[in-house]
Amino acid sequence: MHRSLGLSVLFVACAPQLVLPPVPTEPAWREPAAAAVEVPWPAAGAPPIRVDYDARSSLTRYAVTTHAGAYTGWRARPQLTFFAVTPGSAPPTQPPAHIGLVFRTLEPEAVLGSRLVLSCPDAMDSIGLPIASTVTSTGNTRSHFLTYQISSAHVAAFAACSEGTLAIAQIRVTFTVTQLSGLRALLLRLGATPPSGVQPRS
Repeated sequence: MHRSLGLSVLFVACAPQLVLPPVPTEPAWREPAAAAVEVPWPAAGAPPIRVDYDARSSLTRYAVTTHAGAYTGWRARPQLTFFAVTPGSAPPTQPPAHIGLVFRTLEPEAVLGSRLVLSCPDAMDSIGLPIASTVTSTGNTRSHFLTYQISSAHVAAFAACSEGTLAIAQIRVTFTVTQLSGLRALLLRLGATPPSGVQPRS
């Protein structure tokens, strides 16, 4: 009995430390959305928004990690972080045209492709290929980082779903309404428009 308990402790999954690339400074990240972006209010318990101000470039990155990821030594679940970059340090009043996604997998869960697809019961978007792909040593394993640039309109449509799926090659990640609410909270923090005449639930 004691021996099996010891094995179960060894096999408990742990979340990898969050690693984000430097704040991107390319002008495309700061372009404002061409039209208003609308999203529902977040549900209770939405993941927190992280804010990093880069004084050198005078840019602010807003990020939300919807999936912390997990690593067991023989299988890993990906870590997903969505982010946006805005000029200056003041709260934005209009979302940028693009939202970034950092999709991180750990060995041995190697991703066999790189095309990103977002889907929910009402819609499906094939986003395309990553703008950056990096493999690096992180701790006692190696991590593969894929960075995507997604239009705010596509992210908002996905965030409005009641549940969803993100797929890259053979890896599929499900989103609960709480995790999707992290995207809603991010977009609202960036200046998206909430439903008119509707107040958030307490």
